[in-house]
Amino acid sequence: MYQGSVQVSPADRQLIAALMQPVALSDRFGRILVQNDAFTQIQTDTLHDPLRRNVADFLDAATQPGFAAFQEQIAADTVDPALRFESTVSLAGTVYALVLSPFHAESKSGLILCQLVPLTRAADARLDYLLEHFDQGIWEHDLRTGSFCVSKVWRSMRGLSDDAPILGYEDDWLNDVHPDDRDELRDAVDRQAGGDMDTIHIQYRQRHADGHWMWILCRSKIVEMTTDRRPLRIVGTDTDISEMHRRESDMRQLTNKFKMAIDVSRIGIWEYDPATNSVHWDDRLLEIYGREGEDNIRSGDSWETYIHPDDQSRAIALAEESLRNRTEFIADFRITRPDGEIRYVRSLSRFTEDQIQQDKLIGVNIDITDEYRRNLELEQARAKLEYDSNHDALTGLANRRLLDERTKTRFSNLGPADRYAVLHIDLDHFKQINDTFGHPAGDAVLIHVATELRSIIGTHGLAARTGGDEFVVFFEHAPKDVLLQGICKAIIATLRQPFIYDGQHCVLGASIGCAIGQGAPKHSNDVFVQADAALYAAKQAGRGCYCFFDSMTPIGTSAEYGARQALIDALSHDELCCYFQPQYAARGGQMVGVEALVRWECPDRGLLLPHMFMPQAESAGLTDRIDAYVFEQVIALQSQWFTQGIEYPPVAINVSRQRFESDELLDHVRARLKPHHAIVFELLETAFLDNLSDDQLDRITALRALGIGIDLDDFGSGHSSIAALQAVRPDRIKVDQSLVAPLTFRSDQLKTLQLLSQIARLEGVGIVVEGLDASDHLTAINTLDCDVLQGFALKRPMPLDAFEALLRD
Repeated sequence: MYQGSVQVSPADRQLIAALMQPVALSDRFGRILVQNDAFTQIQTDTLHDPLRRNVADFLDAATQPGFAAFQEQIAADTVDPALRFESTVSLAGTVYALVLSPFHAESKSGLILCQLVPLTRAADARLDYLLEHFDQGIWEHDLRTGSFCVSKVWRSMRGLSDDAPILGYEDDWLNDVHPDDRDELRDAVDRQAGGDMDTIHIQYRQRHADGHWMWILCRSKIVEMTTDRRPLRIVGTDTDISEMHRRESDMRQLTNKFKMAIDVSRIGIWEYDPATNSVHWDDRLLEIYGREGEDNIRSGDSWETYIHPDDQSRAIALAEESLRNRTEFIADFRITRPDGEIRYVRSLSRFTEDQIQQDKLIGVNIDITDEYRRNLELEQARAKLEYDSNHDALTGLANRRLLDERTKTRFSNLGPADRYAVLHIDLDHFKQINDTFGHPAGDAVLIHVATELRSIIGTHGLAARTGGDEFVVFFEHAPKDVLLQGICKAIIATLRQPFIYDGQHCVLGASIGCAIGQGAPKHSNDVFVQADAALYAAKQAGRGCYCFFDSMTPIGTSAEYGARQALIDALSHDELCCYFQPQYAARGGQMVGVEALVRWECPDRGLLLPHMFMPQAESAGLTDRIDAYVFEQVIALQSQWFTQGIEYPPVAINVSRQRFESDELLDHVRARLKPHHAIVFELLETAFLDNLSDDQLDRITALRALGIGIDLDDFGSGHSSIAALQAVRPDRIKVDQSLVAPLTFRSDQLKTLQLLSQIARLEGVGIVVEGLDASDHLTAINTLDCDVLQGFALKRPMPLDAFEALLRD
């Protein structure tokens, strides 16, 4: 074996020497570096020193250009392992196929494997020389005899055994070729066999023996022909390129996904060259900046002129810092497009090096205008929802929740000398206005009162609506007594003026109770109780006046005592009863539930609604007894309906805080509940559930285990908060009717309800909308995402006999 001047690894020299067929290694210039004895022996001419021979010496002028092209491909950064150059040469009277291919292509060594294949040997013997580890199958087609001979590698790549029959060109060999590739392959083979083309270089799919499709790279050449250039013998190589196709397919899919992601996300790409202070913008970036059709190559600092003036100095400073320190650049800023439109852009970039190790700054700009506007809308919606949860929907004043939060904060930071004050305001003659002119007039009066209170109180205190016609003003820092008196006089004088509604004079007035506290109170509601007592004294004094609480003002009254005793007697004499208001599916309209509403059949005053006696019951500490009374009535009725075979839906029962926190609740429910009972507890005044104790959580869990459904009532009004929703995880929320009522005169109220609905859905909670008292309400919520509807427009609360008749229908 001879060796050229360039060093070849010992392992490669041993491999070349061990091969029996004529092989050599050359560099990419064609200079032979290593050749084995078989390669040397077939070179009989003495014109060239064996150690100075070049592969080009074997080639004639017609094949030199093909060899030169092969050399250029070998010199490329990435070399295709399937790259081949084939030619026919004649040495010492013997015709050989000269086959050149990259040696160790994956290591980019630049070495070329040179093989001389004697073509005059018997076909089977001729193919035995092949290097099977190169994964290349050799075949020969003799057109004189029609024989088609193949190598072992050709068989193995297709999964064929050594003795498996091989279909020739005259057979149905194209049946194993993919239908989409047959016509192109048939045309190429026919043209070569007809002498129209000397070589074939084609890729096609063929079915493997195990059934899957494999990709074949086929190269073939006419190596023997008649004097009139009719082909006699064709030799070819087949290479399995399935893996390469798979990688290319994966790359195409990845590229398509990346392109789609860029298209969808509106990403523009730029590349900045610090050496020339020039930048290349792609077409998408030009589109983002509204400069379609302009040059892609631009001045490096041109982008600064497009930045919104208010963002310019900050963005430029960040960019200069990034250039100076070679750090990543990340910034959001506004741009002004040529048409004056303002867009929001997020820019990200980092330094990299190109192929000649020159600094480049690669970056992307993302149009985040829609994202920014969405976030702004969400923030505005969140702020509105927060505002609505703390303010009365009708008047816009603070509600009970905000008042409680403000007083709690103030009382937790009081010093011994700190003073605070409360005004409790009750409207005189408001019921007469409602009865005479209707509820719309009453609502207009309440809005008028709220407007006047804001004007008079200003920034001195927090004005809140705490009941139907009751208002509270809380002064975190109590004004001097003289100023407080002036405020009370101004309120009374202003509200005494007739209010004109729809051409009608609505005469009203106001009574005010005022209480002043100093230092931390023993109980947080002391000052409110005192203001209530002062208000009662003002009413006793003839209404339309104000009173300040002092040590002589009675907190308890004989009237309150009489009311408590009357309620106790009502419970003892079974004067309380239930009315039933059906609940209907928002989609479908079938009855899916019913709410049991307590009524008092008072012997002296007739049928009383809850607002006419529940406040006194709460003051007297009787709400838990009333809740338990209603529960007993409902389960007794359900047992009766069950026995009679009457189908009935779940019945919702109001449960006050006093009842919920009663130690007797669980024992009472557990002792009375039967499998046929279907009960839902509606938790009232649920602001206390914002921060559940472990005992309260255990109580809710135990109720659920007994089969009791849990609803949050008055959701969105301030009585029931998002914190309570997340803490309790109820089965349903009931959107408070105070949020439904404004739908008839506030066009944006539906958006508030939609936000509440979205919050409930995020928590996986059902939605009940109550207070649908007019057909306009039903029309307004037609697009609202909810589950259950309740209100006068569907069914009014009805006595037991009417409800049982409805169940039987």
